[in-house]
Amino acid sequence: MNQFSKLKSVIDTLIGHCSQVDKSRGAYHQALFDRALFKCGASVLLPYALETQATYRTIVREQTTNQLTASRANYLTEKLTNQIAAIQRELANHDLRLDRKSKSGKTLNDLYNELAQHQDWQKRLVDLVRVRKLAFDSAPRHSKKKAEEAWQLAKERLERCEDSMKNIERLINLENPKRNEH
Repeated sequence: MNQFSKLKSVIDTLIGHCSQVDKSRGAYHQALFDRALFKCGASVLLPYALETQATYRTIVREQTTNQLTASRANYLTEKLTNQIAAIQRELANHDLRLDRKSKSGKTLNDLYNELAQHQDWQKRLVDLVRVRKLAFDSAPRHSKKKAEEAWQLAKERLERCEDSMKNIERLINLENPKRNEH
């Protein structure tokens, strides 16, 4: 039972953290977790933490009244462990998103605007690479090296632009992980 008393404090901490996150983040447009793990299907975290607490209380109650069979104990403890782990992962992801946001200092709207700007630059750079490649291909022998350097420089700029776009898209996905689920 000592192991379970430690779990009680973990669950109580989760409940407090979930409540704080719900206040700051608000609700998602759909359930946060699979129905196989949680029955509630809520769009905020606190009901999941409370359901985890109910699973814990069921184990303690059945243990106290000697109703807990070995197979039931295995099932409930595995479920409880999975519920706690799922909530902890969601909280860690939320903290990571907050950390990234505070480091970048950019809102989701800022990131989308920055991505649009990079997409425009990418189109221009693709054209520039094409023009420089044509210039290289048609350059006379004495200016071939200079034309190749200009072409390579344009390709490098395009690569950096595309790398920046990938980073911005990654930040957008961290800020809004549910956006691709429609």
